[in-house]
Amino acid sequence: MFKKRYGIPGALFAFIIFKYVDERAGDLLGYLHKLMAKPFSLSFLQYKEKMSPALSTGQFILLFSIYSLIFFGIVFLITAPFKKAKNIFENYEDIEEKLGDALLSLEKQDVERVIDVKITSYMTAIEWEVKRIFNVRKKQIDFIWYFPKRVNQVVTDDYELIYLKNPKDLHHAKFYIDSSLNIEGIRLKEENVKGRWETPNAKFSQFITARNVGKPRLGLAVYIYKENVINEENEQEFAHFTTNLLLLGLYDPFVKSIEKRVI
Repeated sequence: MFKKRYGIPGALFAFIIFKYVDERAGDLLGYLHKLMAKPFSLSFLQYKEKMSPALSTGQFILLFSIYSLIFFGIVFLITAPFKKAKNIFENYEDIEEKLGDALLSLEKQDVERVIDVKITSYMTAIEWEVKRIFNVRKKQIDFIWYFPKRVNQVVTDDYELIYLKNPKDLHHAKFYIDSSLNIEGIRLKEENVKGRWETPNAKFSQFITARNVGKPRLGLAVYIYKENVINEENEQEFAHFTTNLLLLGLYDPFVKSIEKRVI
């Protein structure tokens, strides 16, 4: 194939190059061995002229492995932010798709079981992504969704709570939801829960919540069982990610579909 493509002169030139490399392969490897060993001061990595073939080969393989790790480490550091950004975008895209499915199901007035499955799928995806944002394990975080209680279809000042997993400290969790409802704002946090005189015995260390604009109609409370997790970077990402919650609380069919899950 090479001869057909480049002709006899090309084949002859390639033969000369391959022959040259073949005859000097030992010299080239020896030079490469010395070059790789030069930066290291450790005795077992230093090149010595008088080494047994086995020791020389072993040292060369070790040096090659070290340089390979360095190379791939640099590649990882360069590409990791792009991969992370891609993964985050894909996560957000998947969650938006789940929300779209839930809203479409509500608009079509599907049977309650179908709507419930799609709403639960969306809520679960939200919780998993928040867990990723704060980089904690499943057992280090709890979630509670809250919304106004209705009596005879009339919204009251009381609030209902629902959760997909039982919170480990429901008593103090309720306290922070109640406290947040008395404060204006769509996102509130407490970074030192145990430092407050009202909750020194709380099991969780930090609290953050997001809810809709205006009178609270739908909110998500997050409880973190680890200290010093919330920082400027992940708080900003949480704020960006929970933007949909600022509007979903104003969409009555969505809130009512969650209300039906009240325990």
